Amino acid sequence: MSLTRPGIGVRAFTLIELLCVIGIITLLAALLLPTLSQGQARARRIACVNHLHEAGVSFVSFANEHNGQFPMAVPGSAGGSRELAQGGYRLQGDFYFSFRHFQALSNELVTPKLLVCPADTRLPASNFGALGNSNLSYFIGINAEFARPASILAGDRNLTNDYAASGSLVRLGYNHALRWTDELHRFKGNLLFSDGHVEQKNNPALLATDGQLPVTADLALPTVRQPGTGGSRAGGSSAPWTPGIAAAAAGPQPGSCAPATDAKTPIGAFSVVRLDRSIASDGAPVMPSAGTSRQLPVTPHVGKRSTNAVATATPASPGAEDGTVPQLRLSVAPAKEGLTAKRMGWFYALLLLFAAGTIALLKLARDRKKRAANR
Repeated sequence: MSLTRPGIGVRAFTLIELLCVIGIITLLAALLLPTLSQGQARARRIACVNHLHEAGVSFVSFANEHNGQFPMAVPGSAGGSRELAQGGYRLQGDFYFSFRHFQALSNELVTPKLLVCPADTRLPASNFGALGNSNLSYFIGINAEFARPASILAGDRNLTNDYAASGSLVRLGYNHALRWTDELHRFKGNLLFSDGHVEQKNNPALLATDGQLPVTADLALPTVRQPGTGGSRAGGSSAPWTPGIAAAAAGPQPGSCAPATDAKTPIGAFSVVRLDRSIASDGAPVMPSAGTSRQLPVTPHVGKRSTNAVATATPASPGAEDGTVPQLRLSVAPAKEGLTAKRMGWFYALLLLFAAGTIALLKLARDRKKRAANR
């Protein structure tokens, strides 16, 4: 006697049904994963805003203790970094002491970990004594003033101007436009102002505003160099800059500024080497006398800089900074972002076609089974 019923059979997944399930799961994953990555990027940017805000509180606290002056306007003997700020205007190309302006905040900022953006590949320093440009994610506004709340004090380092040769000093003004690169926040960035507030800039092009004071902001980028060479280094793993190594081999250079090497010298005190030029009482550089054999240019050097990659020195195009910024160059960054979005759109469309085709094949197979059963 047979116990099996003729109407009951064992049914398993067919190949078409399995493909349908895989397509649906892949489609859901493709829809959810970009959202999760965007959420992580947004969280890192919010943490970056918090780091800049803490730095702004430290700058304001320093200014309140130094007659309303930021470290860039306070001499090294009083714990500031004015000598290095003035020396940055004299040096052409890259310089590597931008971190000294933040190092002067060691008493207010407490920990150097706040000087690294969570979206950056650079690692924080263990203490302020070991701080270097490779442990810094933010530029410094050299001419920022505490009395002018609209002046730019600091911000994300992923800035470039696309016009002049490589250099650590860039300018932002009506005839000097900058743009954000994709290094930290993907063509976006954050700015810290002198009153301590932070603004998120979502436009790849960073242009001067009507209320910006000073009208032209001088920004010192935290460039890093490859050990043993004079060039900048891709990544952020170079050792902190130690004065005296290169200077001992080449001797003192005209107009060079270097931190004091005495171990007893407190952080923020600097020694300045000047051979053929001096600084006037108002802080402006003074040209040497006619008897000197070498003269350095007084005009601040403005450089193209992507601070986490090796940059090639390209001469500035004549008149590039004299007129309106070409819209073509400012649209390069959003165009790249648009291409990425288009590629994702094509990917989603292919997934939808795959799912629709699988469902159609599944329906066709079921119709064939029904017709075969009716026969």
